[in-house]
Amino acid sequence: MLIAVERTIEAIAVVVQVVPIGTNLALFHLLWVMVNGSFVQSRGAVFGALAANGLAADAVRRSWAALRYGRWEINALLWQWQLYVASQQQWCVRRYEHYQVLSVDITAFWRPYLQGWLGRHYHRLAEKLWPAVVVGVMIRSGQVNSQRIPLLCRVVRCQPPTKPPDFRRQLLQAAA
Repeated sequence: MLIAVERTIEAIAVVVQVVPIGTNLALFHLLWVMVNGSFVQSRGAVFGALAANGLAADAVRRSWAALRYGRWEINALLWQWQLYVASQQQWCVRRYEHYQVLSVDITAFWRPYLQGWLGRHYHRLAEKLWPAVVVGVMIRSGQVNSQRIPLLCRVVRCQPPTKPPDFRRQLLQAAA
């Protein structure tokens, strides 16, 4: 097996350690299909991506159930990821006069047919608000050798009735 593949599998295994047994294996399968490109080939279809990796039908259903109903929290997984990156002692945070850079952005996943989870987000090309799942992301700016590498730190979900200025304020307070 290639060294890059082994290290990727090791990193995913470390990240999913914090979730309950059963859910951890199912999330491991999901994360693996994300990083190996199977979601691109299946055009985002979860079942198709998992099945394309040779998983049995039971394993595909368990992975879907872990995604939908599993007891896990994205920020707990991100915390494990940060600990893993720190333990490798290659990534170092970028500092500017003793300040660390923490970048904050808002993005959306447009889902016009999804029921009950939607907020609205402005789509620049369409020049209107579209139904979407809106999230805020926070990254720490760092580097490995001389290459800049962002480290995803936190994801904040915008609840549907929240107005954009209120969500920006909430996101900035979470970053502080």
